Amino acid sequence: MEIEYNRSLMTSSMILEAAQPPAEWEERMIANAAVEGILFGEWVEENGQNRVWYDITGKQSLQQFLEDADLGYDILEALLVGIYETVEHIEAILLCPDAILLLPETVFLDYRTGRVIFCYYPGYGKTLPETFASLMEYLLIHLNHGDEKAVKLAYDAYGQIPKGSIKLLAEILYTPYEPERRTESESRISAVPEQSGEQTKREEGQGYDTGQSGVRSVLAEKIGLPGVFGTFRKRLEDIWKKIAAGRRNTDGEVYVFTPEDEQEPAAVGRPTVLLREVSRPPEGILRYEGDGACTDLKIEGKTCVIGSDATCDGYVPSATVSRRHARITRSGDLFFIEDLNSANGTYVGGTLLNYRTRISLEKNEVILFADEKFRFI
Repeated sequence: MEIEYNRSLMTSSMILEAAQPPAEWEERMIANAAVEGILFGEWVEENGQNRVWYDITGKQSLQQFLEDADLGYDILEALLVGIYETVEHIEAILLCPDAILLLPETVFLDYRTGRVIFCYYPGYGKTLPETFASLMEYLLIHLNHGDEKAVKLAYDAYGQIPKGSIKLLAEILYTPYEPERRTESESRISAVPEQSGEQTKREEGQGYDTGQSGVRSVLAEKIGLPGVFGTFRKRLEDIWKKIAAGRRNTDGEVYVFTPEDEQEPAAVGRPTVLLREVSRPPEGILRYEGDGACTDLKIEGKTCVIGSDATCDGYVPSATVSRRHARITRSGDLFFIEDLNSANGTYVGGTLLNYRTRISLEKNEVILFADEKFRFI
């Protein structure tokens, strides 16, 4: 699926080619829907082509999140609970759950509300069970396998696929975690520390809607998976091979590099020396030129996330800067910057960056994170 992004001064949008416009009754249901956690797009005809625009301002895709961190228990739990509740809400307003996009690039995390956000896309052409299976395979590759709770939850959820149903997903989510209940394969994983009372309370299901319209009412009937996954074991083995292979790229594929044979340099005469100053590569420093309380930032390592969250590599204490505002990556002497769908935008040389657009930085270039000014040197 081809995805485009558009950024204006106040709004960030994701644009998909519309498979089909919603039916008249569907439009009426969407117009009157007030469902948290679901993005309903705006269908627009452009040059004879139907496209659907989603307002993704201030949200970051699951795919982008997993480029910076492995998947732990908290995010995995929120994601699976979000899938369950979204299906329940979609069914409650008489819409089709197959239209819920479960692609890593179309599932969003909203740091302002702590919610997982899904897009409603009629006519996708795949069933929810198919997309759920693909998403789980993607998550298994990006899973933090040092987090025993995350491992158990992920494989319990994925394990429902070959059984023909994910009916037990709700029970998996809301059953208290008991590390002593292990399979033979799980016994090799070291135990995690004892959980706090707050976490235990959450695991027991308190704080969630467990009434008649709650967590145990929908998946059995609405997301029944057809028993067509005869190659489940083989697919699971392939996933483990990818995990065991070590370092991965951002698409989850493993690269194997074969070094070329070294060649002796050709003999040359005395080199020519130019009588001018040799251009020096950038130092990797963002020099602060604003009026606030920020300081210079040193880009260390291959990746530097910049934001107002104190855990960011480049901490910018400003109310206008998003928690995870932008990211700078380094490759040799080259530096690249991309906006992380911040609320107030990232400007490079006066140009507002689109979401998921990465550009190279030039020495002495001016960068604005919202209204905080830095110069790259």
